Amino acid sequence: MGWDPLPLSGMVLLSVFAVLGASLAYGIGGVYAKKTFSGLPPASMAAGQLSAAALIMLPLSAARPPVELPSTLAVICVLALALFSTVFAYLLFFYLLENAGPTSTSTVTLIVPVFGLLFGVVLLGEPVGIGTLVGLVIVLLSVALVTGTRLPSKSSNRTS
Repeated sequence: MGWDPLPLSGMVLLSVFAVLGASLAYGIGGVYAKKTFSGLPPASMAAGQLSAAALIMLPLSAARPPVELPSTLAVICVLALALFSTVFAYLLFFYLLENAGPTSTSTVTLIVPVFGLLFGVVLLGEPVGIGTLVGLVIVLLSVALVTGTRLPSKSSNRTS
């Protein structure tokens, strides 16, 4: 942490390109899904997305199976995360994609730092400094710009 730059290495460059590649894929993915699968029910799109991801991960997980079976609690936790987080999130994502469009849908990810800040302060007692507040304003303004939300003007607040 801090302002010290990381020494430039192959791992740092690989990390930067991985983040840029993931961001590019996320940006293209919403537009591609809207254009290609428009009209399909969100449940079908979510099922297709999760099935494809499972098929891609299957050979990777089979290459290095676990040494021992996970506990029942661990299996229940993974299933709960899969059902209540991943499945619900994809259903909501594809519903928004169909009804609000890819640009508005992608702004959901811009709100993640806001909740990270909120949970960090409320649950972990993390401090909030001026840099954090400036960052929060930048994030919220970016959401307003992307979604086309108009900020109230001084003339519209006056009563005649």
